[in-house]
Amino acid sequence: MVLFGILAYSALSHLVGDAIYFVEGGRSLLEFGCSLGLGVLYGMTARRVWFDSNTPWWIIVAPAVLSLMISCVHSPSGMTLTVPLALSVVLLITTLIRIKLHQAFGSVLQDD
Repeated sequence: MVLFGILAYSALSHLVGDAIYFVEGGRSLLEFGCSLGLGVLYGMTARRVWFDSNTPWWIIVAPAVLSLMISCVHSPSGMTLTVPLALSVVLLITTLIRIKLHQAFGSVLQDD
C-alpha cells in the first residue's frame, strides 16, 4: 500500500501539477514533456504495483531514479525540488526494505 500511495501521488503531482505550471507559463514545452512522461511512468508503475503482487524491483525504482536525476539537474539552477526528492528517497528505501523482507520471508509468504 505504501508503494502504491507514493507512486500514485507522484504520478498525480507530475501530471496535474506540471500541467498547471505549463498553462501559467512557468514551464517550457520540453520540461512539460519530460514531466508528463515521468508522470505516465509513475502511473504505469502504480497500476502494476496495485494489480500485480510480484512486481520486479527495477520497475519500481526506475521512476524514482529518473526523478532523482531531474532533481540533481535542477539543483544548480537554484530550484530545489524537495518533495520529489524526498518521495524518491522514501520510495527507494521502501523498495529496499521490501526486497529484504521478501528474501527473508519469501517461503512463508508463498505458502499463503
